[in-house]
Amino acid sequence: MAPINMEFVKFLTVVIALLPAHAQCSILDLLVYTSEFPVSKLAVEEGSPGRLYVGCENQFVQLDSSLLEKTKLTIGPKYDTDKCFPPIGDTSCNQGQSRVSNIVKVLAINKLHNYIVMCGSVYQGLCSVHPLSNITHSQYFEETDHASYIGSQKSSTAFFGPPPRIINNTSRRMLYAAIATYDRSEDKFSPRTISTREIAYDPVNISNSSIQYFYENDDKREYSYLSVTSTIQSRFKVTYLFGFELNGYGYYLSIQPAEIDVSRSSYVTKLIQFCTDDTVYKTYVETAIKCSKGLFAYTIATAAHIQKSDNMYRLAVSFVRPKTGTMEADTDYGSVVCLFDMADVRTHFNELQKFCSNAGLGTYPWWLYGSQETCQLSSSTVSSFWLIT
Repeated sequence: MAPINMEFVKFLTVVIALLPAHAQCSILDLLVYTSEFPVSKLAVEEGSPGRLYVGCENQFVQLDSSLLEKTKLTIGPKYDTDKCFPPIGDTSCNQGQSRVSNIVKVLAINKLHNYIVMCGSVYQGLCSVHPLSNITHSQYFEETDHASYIGSQKSSTAFFGPPPRIINNTSRRMLYAAIATYDRSEDKFSPRTISTREIAYDPVNISNSSIQYFYENDDKREYSYLSVTSTIQSRFKVTYLFGFELNGYGYYLSIQPAEIDVSRSSYVTKLIQFCTDDTVYKTYVETAIKCSKGLFAYTIATAAHIQKSDNMYRLAVSFVRPKTGTMEADTDYGSVVCLFDMADVRTHFNELQKFCSNAGLGTYPWWLYGSQETCQLSSSTVSSFWLIT
């Protein structure tokens, strides 16, 4: 059985605590699925038939709504190296290849077009596409284009959302992705840090499916992505935990160095926002968030979930107190969960953007240009309330 993730157990406790007061249950009869390998990612199909997709070490599993295994795909171990384009065989690359486990890093469901994207930790994070009905039918995207890389040895997250309204086609879906790239030594293997991509999916002949960045205009120097500047890329040790779309905005939760001098910097949790109508990320903005309990500040996020309750959307985030100068949890302080009202989040970001605009400054982060950002709204914070330890 896979090791129990105690942060996830605590998170389930929050979900139970938020059940309506009128919910009655004398015995909690749980459905159980046991994996022989550690589980790294879960994705649940919304609506009927409500299938569950499980990403494990070296396995990709499809369950029905009763958690019964329907099909399983072995995805590793694989021969791999960070010096060659995939796929890597015994003779195709002679630069330090070794046989390693493949850990599922991204599972993103496109319910509208009935497929799921899976990205692992091998092959530079190369992604594959699978029909929701049967994940054993699969196709890797183009191996030599880093638009196909969304998985990471470090961290990555991705989700599907609506397209910019300018294209006037509500049947299309964009894939929004955030990827840690500080372990990438060569640009040809390094995908963009924050990006919008589009998948052309062919359900009849899945081998014709492809992926690309949504917009690239070299003449105007406009692109549907942002990247960490090369001068600090190897030192910008960011973790992307969670991403979602809500009411025309995309959001990411990240942990990143607080200052440009990353050798001396502490780490902070930041909530990122951008408008999905913005094809070139001019609306990108980020702000630090934390959770407080008594005199103590909990500043490093460990898990998150977006929930709707009473027509309100709240972002639940679990936090720990870090050991000085690290992202490692200080276990003496345990962990806490705070809820952030997304209406308050939008108000905060509106105030931040207005402040920066009036000051004649943009809201792009310091890691984009390699110079410390000067536009910060320190007098205003996103309101939250502590929920549980």
